[in-house]
Amino acid sequence: DVVLSGHVHNYQRSRPMHFAPVPRKTGERLVNGTFRIDTDFDGVSRTRPNGTIHIVSGGGGGSLIKDDLKNVESVLRDKYGDNWAPYTAKHIVDRHSLVTCQATKERLTLRAIDQAGAEIDRIVITKPNA
Repeated sequence: DVVLSGHVHNYQRSRPMHFAPVPRKTGERLVNGTFRIDTDFDGVSRTRPNGTIHIVSGGGGGSLIKDDLKNVESVLRDKYGDNWAPYTAKHIVDRHSLVTCQATKERLTLRAIDQAGAEIDRIVITKPNA
């Protein structure tokens, strides 16, 4: 349902997505394929995602990577062409943050909190059979 990672020094959340890879040709480094992105999920009124949501919670310390999303998307689109998709739902680069998770059998609530204690993002994921 969710992939939590760090490394990049900012906060990022993807839209729910599926990626179907195609076999690589000999010597190819990239994994080509097709994306299916759920643009209906909003985590508020629509809480059953169709795909995996990726969270980068890397804004906890160190220097922030403040790359503007439009610049990042432009570079990726130029570099990867059809092997890139507009999957980013939230991209916060101007403040340090952390992510909290609250889980029950039926739902997962993810909250991104900035260094001042303000909530900067929140989504709820409801399990399909809940």
